[in-house]
Amino acid sequence: MSMLLAGTMLLAVMVIPAQTVMLPQFSVIYKLGLADSYAALILPAIASPMYIFLFRQNFLGIPESIEEAAKLDGASALRTFLQLIVPLAKPIYAAVTILVFIAMWNDFVWPVMVISDTGIASTGAKN
Repeated sequence: MSMLLAGTMLLAVMVIPAQTVMLPQFSVIYKLGLADSYAALILPAIASPMYIFLFRQNFLGIPESIEEAAKLDGASALRTFLQLIVPLAKPIYAAVTILVFIAMWNDFVWPVMVISDTGIASTGAKN
C-alpha cells in the first residue's frame, strides 16, 4: 500500500508546473547559501520528480530473484546494490543524464535567477 501511495504522490507532484515551485526553490537555494554556485544550477535538476519516477520504475522492473540469489550467495545488501543493481541500472543513469543535460541546456530563467556572478553564468544568461 505504501508503494502505491508513494507512486501516486510522485505522479501528483509531476503535474505541478515548474514555474510554480521556482520561487520556493530559489528561497531554499538562497537560504542554504548556494546562490552564485554551480550547485544552485545542478541540485534542483537532479531532484526532479520525473527523474525520480524513471529511477523508481526501473528499479521496480529488476526481478527480486536476483537480489534473493545474491543474498543466498552471502552478499550483503550494500554489495548486492553496488555489484548487481547499479550495473543493471546503467541505462537509466545514461538516459537521465542526457535528459538533465538537455533540460539544463534549454533552461534560461533558472540560471538568471540564481547566478549573478558573470564568471559562472553561461553566455546566454549573462546580463
